[in-house]
Amino acid sequence: MSTLPKSKKKLDIFNLFYSGAAVVILIGVIAKLLEWPAQDLLITLGLSIEAVVFGVSAIKFVDVKGETMVATEATLAKVADNIDSLKMLRVMIIPILM
Repeated sequence: MSTLPKSKKKLDIFNLFYSGAAVVILIGVIAKLLEWPAQDLLITLGLSIEAVVFGVSAIKFVDVKGETMVATEATLAKVADNIDSLKMLRVMIIPILM
């Protein structure tokens, strides 16, 4: 019988706040339908939490590899062709402007 590797579990804080704010919003909607006194406070509080969580979750850290980019011969040939094209364009336009 093989044993499965044990996985480490950790609490996802953002998921906790998303879910908590969603619950507050849903209770606020129910309060709105039933015309409870705290209806506006609940909806405003839930939507505010959602806005903060969405804003914070937009910040994402990405691993950056320190690789150096090396231009290939084909890339350098394209750059050289574009430089030649610009030189030809300059030769054609300058006499027209004078």
